[in-house]
This record gives sequence, C-alpha cells and structure tokens, in this order.
Amino acid sequence: CVVDNVTVFSGWIIDLEPSLADNEIVTYRCADARVMLSRITLLSKSDDSAYVVYNKDNSGYRSYGGIFYDIATSWNIPDNVIADIDKASVLAMTVTAPEMSFTAVTIDEALRMITEKAGKFGFYITPNKTLKVVNLGSLTQKNVYIGEIGQTVEGHSEYDVWRASLNFSITNCKTKVTIEGSRKRNQEIVWLHEFHPTL
Repeated sequence: CVVDNVTVFSGWIIDLEPSLADNEIVTYRCADARVMLSRITLLSKSDDSAYVVYNKDNSGYRSYGGIFYDIATSWNIPDNVIADIDKASVLAMTVTAPEMSFTAVTIDEALRMITEKAGKFGFYITPNKTLKVVNLGSLTQKNVYIGEIGQTVEGHSEYDVWRASLNFSITNCKTKVTIEGSRKRNQEIVWLHEFHPTL
C-alpha cells in the first residue's frame, strides 16, 4: 500500500471478498510479515528440536531483549519476512528473564510471549521488513476520524466513508439485574429489587 509515494504497508493477501450486489467492490484482507512468523516453528539452533530453553537453571542471565533478539535471528526465518532488526529497540527490554522454555510454538507466539512478560512492549515489522520493538507506554495519542457511510469525514473533506466495518454488540452488556434476599434469623425484611438500565 503506497500513500503519497511512501510505502506504508507491505504484506500478503490472505482473503478477498467480492461484493455480490454489483461486483464493483472487492475487499482484500492483507497481513504483514507477522502472519508468516505465525507459520514458522521455533527450532533450537543446536539440534533443530521444537523444544527451546533460555536461562536454564538461571545460567546465562539473558534479558528479555536478548532472548527476543536470539529468536528473531533464527536461521529458518526467510529474508522476505525479516530482512533487518532494529537491535537497539529490541535490547530496550532490559529486564533479566527467568528460565523460559518454548515447546512446539511458532516464532510469532514466542516473540509475543516475551514482549508480554517484559512489560509494556509490542513489536511490528515495517514495510521494508525491519523488525522493531516499541514501548507501548510511551506512544503518543493519535486521533481517529470516522463518519457515516456516504458522508465526508469531519474535518477531512478529501475523504468519504464508503464502508464502515465497525461492529457494535451488547452481547456482554447486562440489560436486567435482579437482586433477591430472604429473611434472616433476626426477622429482617425480605427484599426484592429489579434494575433495568437504559440502553
């Protein structure tokens, strides 16, 4: 995906949905290089087994960043998935990790486990296939503008909303709460109360 001659997304088409109404609109679902990492099994560099352990018996004392970097440089990751690594951002996860073992997991799963345990970190792969780690606690707020289908987005007259893929659901909302009670030994009143919140 190129915007103003700048590549802002690069990846693979994983699904497409043609519009049956007029066959004029086709929706492509795309995924970046992380979808490929979710298809590559993490293997031990020493014996190619699917069991990998770090800091065993607290030996080595690698940081979360050090373990992340070791996994991200696995021999079985092709260059069209990860071509480069922003090592400084990876090694910013400085907390020493405890013993960590991975059994039959994908590389994406292993990297996600590490960033979750290291704190407020996440990772992504840029369009030029550079892997970067970000501190989620230091991200700046971004405004997202939405509008009704067929209308211009407020404050951005150059954009029209042609499809809104927002799903609203009250599946987990409570529409009725009933509280019941019974007499205690000291003859307190029996109570029943119903509460109907307004949606």
